[in-house]
Amino acid sequence: VDEPSSLRHRIAATADRFDGRLAAELITAATAAQDDGALQLAADHLLAAARVDTDVRRADRAIFQAVELLLLAGDVFGAQAHASAVAARADSPYRRYTLALLATPSGQFARCAAELQSIAESVSPSQDPVLFGRSAAALAFISAMLGDDEASIRWAWRAREIAGAVDTVDTMARQALAWSYAKTGRFSDALPLLADCSRPGVRPAAFETELVTIRGVVRNWSGQYLDALEDLRTVVSWVQLGYPTTDVCNVYASMAEADFHTGDWSGAATHAELAISLAEDLEHGWYVPYARSVATHLYAARGDDRFAATHADAAREAAGAGTSVEAPAYAALAAGHRAWGRSDWPAVAAALRPMDERVGAVSADHPNLALWRYRLAEAYLMQGQLAAAGRLLDEAPPAPWGGTTQADRGRLTALLQHRAGHPDRASAVYVEALAAVAADSRSLADGLLAMDYGRFLIESRNRNAAIAPLRLARGVLTRLGAARFADTCEGMLSACGAVSAMSAPEGWPKLMQSLTAKEQVVAVMVADGMTNREVAADLYLSVKAIEYHLGNIFAKLGIRSRRELRAAFLDAPGASTPRRARAYP
Repeated sequence: VDEPSSLRHRIAATADRFDGRLAAELITAATAAQDDGALQLAADHLLAAARVDTDVRRADRAIFQAVELLLLAGDVFGAQAHASAVAARADSPYRRYTLALLATPSGQFARCAAELQSIAESVSPSQDPVLFGRSAAALAFISAMLGDDEASIRWAWRAREIAGAVDTVDTMARQALAWSYAKTGRFSDALPLLADCSRPGVRPAAFETELVTIRGVVRNWSGQYLDALEDLRTVVSWVQLGYPTTDVCNVYASMAEADFHTGDWSGAATHAELAISLAEDLEHGWYVPYARSVATHLYAARGDDRFAATHADAAREAAGAGTSVEAPAYAALAAGHRAWGRSDWPAVAAALRPMDERVGAVSADHPNLALWRYRLAEAYLMQGQLAAAGRLLDEAPPAPWGGTTQADRGRLTALLQHRAGHPDRASAVYVEALAAVAADSRSLADGLLAMDYGRFLIESRNRNAAIAPLRLARGVLTRLGAARFADTCEGMLSACGAVSAMSAPEGWPKLMQSLTAKEQVVAVMVADGMTNREVAADLYLSVKAIEYHLGNIFAKLGIRSRRELRAAFLDAPGASTPRRARAYP
């Protein structure tokens, strides 16, 4: 029987005996599987080799490497299942390295970093390039997660100096470098590190899923949303074909954020739900606060305080578990988003003021958190604290850092000038910022800019001039399904004596109101024409689970068929284009 089937038969035949020759063949097969990107298979071969090997030291190395590969594949459960076996091995630097890696899924990043640094500083790169390279690269990555980007960059470059001798080192070092360069605003340094990664339709090389994931995230941070979505969808397609990534939860959370900024709010809801459920199922808890913050922003913008409150509370609970250094900041931003959606300005200030007071001690300038200064500045403006608001706007990194736009800055700058008693300056800022807004925009920031300009004109007793920007705002906000904001526009248009050219967006949010978050996601996907099997595959659920959710959806909406569901959803204002036009390759 040809390999690899023969290996399985021979492993079974060894029973409780040892076979050094078979172990050597298994290690060779593991190397080939790893080079092919099949990390789970490589780990299986190494675990089998460790069980049958006559060479104790080689068996130790095999189990250590297997655990590392399982972690790289994102299989936290699989890796932790062998933690006791690792701990039972004789003490060695490789054992210490593996135990340090096993501490990361529970969020013990500081402990892991201290141990990795101790190992790296005690090992000579010339004598043991494998252990030094892996320790340095892992330390670079953990340092980036801890927010120590300069240490991350320093260790990543040290790892890359000997990367040719080690298989996984260059991948992890490039990840850390790109991550830290991007977090510190050096996008022009980050993206060239990832320029040679594959495009859609190309089979990934070993560990390439990780690199394309980072590139997608970095493009998201730099405002290149369509390119980011292309990368992230490519990673999802690879994952569905069996090529793993440790960052699958981050992939979906980043997709949700990119969807939000490009105006695909149905896609954003789907991907945020996936990010959260996968992070909880896989125990990748360090991604939960970020995904919850994205979801809170979405539902606050939609005017759905029920779901915004649910996600904000869950973000706070996840942050309490100490899963990452940014977790408390994500929870604060989520609370700020929720209060902002209700125009509860004292609550916005209460949630985000600690970020302002502890700049430097928190991840205040992480790209995923960029909106906190704009949210807090708006709260201060609404409460008459103009100097504090102006300072925050001056300190905010320039757009498009972390999803911010010129419309965000222009709107708040104009509002500041207006509140400071400079209406001419405010008008000039509004006009300049609005010149970049397209009539068919799907940007929330554009819609809010046009709406506030209309409000400014009304307050300046120029109601006729206010009609055009208010109609522009209403169109943008209605397309997005931002019900509360669109209703505000409608009210101001009525106050101007303008005849409504379109109905307020009541259907879509009202339709969603009776459904849970998971049911909303399933309903949209089925309404877009996907089969139960396709929905199940995309959501990592069973077909029976989809049937169960669909039964609840039909009962709550009082409908009996998929056709009625499609008519109800896609005919409602705020409905998006069919999912099939925007889904994975």
